[in-house]
Amino acid sequence: MLARLLPARAEWRTVSKFVTQPMVALILTAVCFVAGGLLRRRPKVSSWRAVRVLAVAAVVLAAVLVLLANFTVVLPQPLTRLLFFDDQWGSNRGFAWKRLWTVWKDDLTPLQMLFGLGGDAANARLNIDDYSVKYMMLLNGDVFDSAHNEYLQHLICGGVVGLTSWLAFLGLHVRRGLRTAPGLAAAILGYAVQAFFSISMPGVLPLVFVLAALCVKPQPLAARGWYRSLLGLVMAAPPILLLAAV
Repeated sequence: MLARLLPARAEWRTVSKFVTQPMVALILTAVCFVAGGLLRRRPKVSSWRAVRVLAVAAVVLAAVLVLLANFTVVLPQPLTRLLFFDDQWGSNRGFAWKRLWTVWKDDLTPLQMLFGLGGDAANARLNIDDYSVKYMMLLNGDVFDSAHNEYLQHLICGGVVGLTSWLAFLGLHVRRGLRTAPGLAAAILGYAVQAFFSISMPGVLPLVFVLAALCVKPQPLAARGWYRSLLGLVMAAPPILLLAAV
């Protein structure tokens, strides 16, 4: 609610710009309060099951809206502009994604498709010639040195083997965490969703491994102090890093 009033280092764009609008933020807040109230009035209902149902419904709704925005004209124009995929989609991520997918699909040998091109390959393929650099400057005001999609980045740099390994790491720890620490598993899952639009950052990625470690096994009573201390460090790290970067 305060995101549009507080100073920010970068402008709100795409999804962030949409969800920080006052009316949208109020509606989302109201939905959360209503859901919490219903769960409190029905203590026998599993809150985790309800969250999973809502998550699946949100994914299905998002997929339907994307399909409608790209293949029909039934949605309102503001929503269509937000979801229509072209070179300028997602703060111009569309161009980078299409370019790198074409590189992997058409330009690589079978062995390169399997094991990738190595570190910094996305940067080299995005800025391969003057035309690409000038086009990105025209779209974005700056060049992209990565895919801005961690999964596509893994596919280009590490191939199918690298991408599969990373997905297996995330999936196994989320699956384990759902039984031992659902809140931490949800945090890893949130990172996995955000990674679809972002890059691996040194201020965030180490915390993923800390969260994964905490999901490995249930914490015995004797270790709860250590567990809480580690969890406190994880929660305190983002604001500390933010203050250090200002």
